[in-house]
Amino acid sequence: SPSQPSFDFGTQAEPQVNLVDEQVRQSVIHTLDRPLVVEAGAGTGKTTLLVSRLLNAIETNAVRMPQIVAISFTEKAAAELRLRLRQALERRCATVDPEHPGRAALQRALQELHQAQISTIHSFAASILRQHPVEAQLDPQFRTLDELESLQLQRSFWRRWVDEELEGAEAERLLLPALQAGVRLSPDLEGLGRALYENRDLQSSLTYPSIPSDLEAWMQRFRDEMLRCVEHGEENCREPDDKGLLHLRDMRRRLASLEDLQISSWPAVFLGELKVVPSRGKREYWRGDSCSENKAQRKALQEALAKIQRHLANRVLRGSLQWLERWLAAYDAEKRRMGVLDFQDLLVQAQQ
Repeated sequence: SPSQPSFDFGTQAEPQVNLVDEQVRQSVIHTLDRPLVVEAGAGTGKTTLLVSRLLNAIETNAVRMPQIVAISFTEKAAAELRLRLRQALERRCATVDPEHPGRAALQRALQELHQAQISTIHSFAASILRQHPVEAQLDPQFRTLDELESLQLQRSFWRRWVDEELEGAEAERLLLPALQAGVRLSPDLEGLGRALYENRDLQSSLTYPSIPSDLEAWMQRFRDEMLRCVEHGEENCREPDDKGLLHLRDMRRRLASLEDLQISSWPAVFLGELKVVPSRGKREYWRGDSCSENKAQRKALQEALAKIQRHLANRVLRGSLQWLERWLAAYDAEKRRMGVLDFQDLLVQAQQ
């Protein structure tokens, strides 16, 4: 419309091109009362469109330069966007009528361009934190680690912290189920800790699985019921090489290993060595319906074992997560002491 400025930033040597989506582009430039999402491939003019939209917002006094936030993926792209916006402002100021109502806004925008936040998301977050160091409880002169520095610091602190932590009673309480179940400090727990660290913005939504308080009694009942099932097989199977009877004898052998262990060490056996198979055994080798009866017993025991193993795995996970949360807190305190943040810290801290 005549009241809307026209934006054409090509050089005078370039021919006029009528784009098939020109109407959409003009709508993006002039629609300032609601958010818009533009999806387009590389080289289709997204940056040019963004510059035109910003220029229109400035010229129509919809926004001033210090109020602008333009986020780019890389520092190079952000620098290019700032340069192109400056060039567009200079061209517009040179060609606009001296009496045009938006001329003063354009000239002021050139002077205030340095106040616009045109940067990567991490630089934007860093600027927020430097403006509010007290609220963020940060040293205003904090340094941002690059990816390599962050990884090196994380690994070195992990080794130091683990060496100190394993001497304490709390680590034994939380980690014993995991270590007995065959979980390794590295790479298992270290890898889980790194995953938690990289997603620490979601830490508040982390929930711990519930665990029955009498899980040890569950394991004892399973052992007793399983041994009775073995006795039933011994009494009723007439063929020593029947696969069902051989499986029962193997289960008895595995359960016998529990006799030499404290019950606190039983989870390692339950998670690693026990497996109930209900289908084995041929009916003709068993008395009457005893084969079907034994298989039914094994089916019930299989379900009970699966439930116990699920709760034991949850206990391993719960203790591991609680222990790793101690590491996250200690590592955060170390970074604050050193006055450093990594890229993820910038986003998390700025959001908070």
